[in-house]
Amino acid sequence: MAIVHGGGFNPTFRPHYGGATSTVDQHLEIYEGVVDTVFKYSQNFQSWSAQKSTADRSNNYRIDRLAGSEVKGRKSGETIVDQRVASDKFNVVVEVMLYIRHPIDYMDDWTAPDFMPELGQNAGTAFGRAYDQAHIIRLQKAGTWTAPAHLKTGGAFYDGFFKTAALLAPAVGTSLTEEQMEDNAAALVTAHGDAVNELIKRRVPVQDLITIVTPAVYSELLHSKKVISSEFSTGAGDFAGRRVVHINGIPVVEHTEFPTGAVTGHPLSTTGNSNAFDVTAAEATAEMIIFSKNLSLVTVTAKGWTTRFYDDEPQMTNVLDCFSMLTIDTRRPDTVAPIRVTRTAAP
Repeated sequence: MAIVHGGGFNPTFRPHYGGATSTVDQHLEIYEGVVDTVFKYSQNFQSWSAQKSTADRSNNYRIDRLAGSEVKGRKSGETIVDQRVASDKFNVVVEVMLYIRHPIDYMDDWTAPDFMPELGQNAGTAFGRAYDQAHIIRLQKAGTWTAPAHLKTGGAFYDGFFKTAALLAPAVGTSLTEEQMEDNAAALVTAHGDAVNELIKRRVPVQDLITIVTPAVYSELLHSKKVISSEFSTGAGDFAGRRVVHINGIPVVEHTEFPTGAVTGHPLSTTGNSNAFDVTAAEATAEMIIFSKNLSLVTVTAKGWTTRFYDDEPQMTNVLDCFSMLTIDTRRPDTVAPIRVTRTAAP
């Protein structure tokens, strides 16, 4: 004969359920030391910027600038005209230390797993991302540079410049047609080609140029018939493999650390450098940048990336410090071609 229990009461014994009715889940947690945290990131600009050190010597690095020469002609009996070559200097001053500090109270250290490897990894990742973004910011701002007039002789220096690409964006709840996506890619390739032509006219070494783009622009380039099609490009693109290799003969690299909008109060900005790392909304639209790996940027470091773990006995804490003292400047802003991208809703 079946036994009926009223009121919804369940007499079944349920291990690791507690409380008056044994319905509160009290299962033990199985912890095997697995820690999910920030994705690892490796900085790129260590090899895309001229690296200079002022460590233990100064906070100031100097580069001399020299105007070009002008070829003149002389006929028999004419006086030779002397030429004066103008020069100047370009100083990069290191003013800011970037740092990360993690204090850990003794009591918390005594009663919890040790996350030191993850904290160190996260600090390195955060610094790598900040390092790359600071370089990208300096490239985005290069387009408005005005070269000193006395250094323009002989085509030694030129004003900065930028190009624009007007793209369509899908209206809310819609998608672009294949034709519209191809038009967007064509506009990017055209703007890129115009920028490359300008750099070639300036005699910037083409073999040293590289193009960095945002993930959005990289995805849009995949719809270019010329960049991807084997008819125009042998082995330089693969839509299925999400791969763009070259545009107009220049390597293309997708980069995630572009600012997504205006930046104010950047840690490296100071009154001394005229807030050189703050970005306007217009400057932040430069989602495609062509630059010279050897000429465009200079990174000046007074203290390399350092990690220090120490015991702060008076405060009864263990401390993980990570720090570096550096700055970035555009050595030759006239070798940089930012391409500003605008997007308007498709009709």
